Amino acid sequence: MKAILVSPLSFYDRECQTVLDEYLADLIPLDTFLSDSRPPGNHADYQPLLDLCKADHLPVIAANCPRRYTRMVSKGGRDCLNPLASTSARPLLPPLPYEGASQKYKENFIEIMRAMGNSNPSVPTTMLDAQSLWDATMADSIHQGLASLDRVVHVTGYFHIQYRLGLVEHLARLRPNTEMLTIVMLPAEDTREMSEEQKNIADLVVLTDIETL
Repeated sequence: MKAILVSPLSFYDRECQTVLDEYLADLIPLDTFLSDSRPPGNHADYQPLLDLCKADHLPVIAANCPRRYTRMVSKGGRDCLNPLASTSARPLLPPLPYEGASQKYKENFIEIMRAMGNSNPSVPTTMLDAQSLWDATMADSIHQGLASLDRVVHVTGYFHIQYRLGLVEHLARLRPNTEMLTIVMLPAEDTREMSEEQKNIADLVVLTDIETL
């Protein structure tokens, strides 16, 4: 059996798994699903994927942790979640304490933040810890899914998997013998040839016409 894990742009989180299952089983209408799952404004871009899974009776796993925990980590660092390990919040999180970012992932993250004009020296220990929490939770969700499924297709923002860092690193620690294929889709002015910075960003790189976006 195949599964599709959907968590683009920080949704859907584990807390909405029940309402997601109810929607896929056709027990509730779309408007109820949307009101209870708290999706962002661009959820319509991903709705066709959910509806495809619904039509083909494919399971969908809400792969992320609730956003309140990433906000907690952004303020207090990743160790602030450790007291939750023995509470009812435990199923909503990855195994605690979760691993922090690798040095290479950290370097890439800081480079992107600087390119966006953020040179705050505290960025590596605040936003980066929250980013790693997303990666760790999604990797744990895939790990759990593979316990009963032969294959998983996971949809996420490309930074979480580029250069086989982030999510891929976390999943490799959980399942060192699991075969993984990373695919990144990037908008480009020239779709016939990749630039140097686009090369090796994933196992497969798909360039899409930026004019069609």
